[in-house]
Amino acid sequence: MPYSSLLSSSSKVAIFLLVALSMLKHRSCGVTTSIALSTFWLIFSLCSIILYRSAFVTYFILKSEEPSGVIFVLDMLFYPIIFIQLILSIFTDRKRFSTLQEANIMEEVSFLSYITHLWFMKLILKGRTKLLTVEDFFFSTIYLTAKTVYANFEKHWKYYMLPGKHPDMSLLWALLKAFWPWITGVVLMDIFSAIILLVPPLLLDRIIDFTTDDFYSWRGAFYAVLIFLIDFVGKMLSNNSLHLMFISGIQFQSALMGAIFRK
Repeated sequence: MPYSSLLSSSSKVAIFLLVALSMLKHRSCGVTTSIALSTFWLIFSLCSIILYRSAFVTYFILKSEEPSGVIFVLDMLFYPIIFIQLILSIFTDRKRFSTLQEANIMEEVSFLSYITHLWFMKLILKGRTKLLTVEDFFFSTIYLTAKTVYANFEKHWKYYMLPGKHPDMSLLWALLKAFWPWITGVVLMDIFSAIILLVPPLLLDRIIDFTTDDFYSWRGAFYAVLIFLIDFVGKMLSNNSLHLMFISGIQFQSALMGAIFRK
């Protein structure tokens, strides 16, 4: 057994175990995982599934003499740590409402919890048992506050109020310029969701070919899992598209109400 392979496997386990403990500590302190880091753990976990299977096949089925038992055990410890880190990146312990500052009250939901709407399901379950209070609500972004929404709209609306600059004032154009990122997100998610809907029929065609011809048996399970994942991603994009669409409508309404009451 080469010492370099043993040292490499041991280092991977030690480093990622230290990272997992660090994430667990941050989670207990109420620190949320960033979008980039959550995406990294998600992609890394998906790739680790393939490597995990490869390690099993190499050691048990192919019975290769190259990997030793110690390295195999270290690999079996390494990949579960990655999956644990993915799970830890989803959750975060809540801070007390009194300890939060105005700038970060709306940043208490992790990225994976936000796109899967786990934060909302938690509120639904809690609402079935008791009357919800202000301290029970933790939103995902500060851009939903009336203060921020109106300030963003007012910045673009004042541009049209300059004397002699814009004789034709357009309220709709000011709203679109103020909240165009949310509208663009809705359009892009709808496009991707429509494209994803075209993939399952193509996979079904591959499954039909698989049942009629003599292919490798693992391809059937691969196609089935792929259909599930594609359908899951498509539904998630559709749900987030509706969520962003409702957010855009709320922002439009809040900005107009703020302008009316301010006047």
